[in-house]
Amino acid sequence: MLEGVNVKRVINVLFVSLFLVIISACEILPEEKYESELVLTLQPAVIIVVSQGNLEPLSLGSYSLRVYQVLNANFPYDNYVTGLIEPRDGVVEELQGKDINGDGVKEIIVVTRVTGTGAYRSATAYEYNNERLNVIASVSYLKPDEELITLLISNYHETYNQ
Repeated sequence: MLEGVNVKRVINVLFVSLFLVIISACEILPEEKYESELVLTLQPAVIIVVSQGNLEPLSLGSYSLRVYQVLNANFPYDNYVTGLIEPRDGVVEELQGKDINGDGVKEIIVVTRVTGTGAYRSATAYEYNNERLNVIASVSYLKPDEELITLLISNYHETYNQ
């Protein structure tokens, strides 16, 4: 039929070309994505998890705060209790438990850091009470060397003890 033409080679070239066209038409997501998930044991049977959206940019977006009641140590995340989603400016840098309101019970502190110039930090304190999360204090745009916990305590007292 076609003399001197390697039909098998032509078919292979066409197949590879078609494959490249199909691949180039598809949206390819980057392999690397930033995932931040921090875990805090607030009480022996309460676990707090904070995560920022893995498809959002590092510089801004949201974070989720979830509370789990541990009923079985082998499956600590089986009993979701409550949670919320909050906006963030920067990356979630830290999750800690500190007593902000002086009641002897640790509150949940989420610390974020701006990714741009200045590396400013912000922190929000959440009270977990009666299976609910409530914001009780917040500070924003602090210099890296400023004491977050002291400022959160001061903010709490200014807000609730007037």
